Amino acid sequence: MDAKENRGTQVLGTLKEIELLIAELYRRFAAAFAEDLELWESLSREEEGHAALAEGLRVVLEGQDVAPDALDKIHLAALETYKKGIEYQLGRLDRGEIVRRNALFIARDLEKTLVERMYYDLIKGAGTGAAEAAIRIQAETESHFGKLEAYIASLAGGPR
Repeated sequence: MDAKENRGTQVLGTLKEIELLIAELYRRFAAAFAEDLELWESLSREEEGHAALAEGLRVVLEGQDVAPDALDKIHLAALETYKKGIEYQLGRLDRGEIVRRNALFIARDLEKTLVERMYYDLIKGAGTGAAEAAIRIQAETESHFGKLEAYIASLAGGPR
């Protein structure tokens, strides 16, 4: 396995871990904030789907001789820092330090970061099936951000 291919599978492996952590965070938000149960459960299921797609993309890249040059633009250290941030939020939730309002804003900011960083956009050139999966994940992430923005706006007087 050459360095670029290894890097591609590393990036996608880390993205899968991130998607699963976000799904876990949303599941725990569902348990902590029952009034938003439907929102959190829906988002959590979709994040689990993103993790499965990331794994599929990883397998596609693993079988290629050369990973896309765009992967050079993705810094593994930045992904690891993002992952640690999610783990930190899980710890805060476990300690009872997150209220409903904060949960909504944390989730919105997580989704916004994924949209802005366009990690999956950089993978679209990876090969057969990769573009479709990357486009789906990116579109759903943008949808999550929009849902959270609309949900926050819809709550009378803001979330509590």
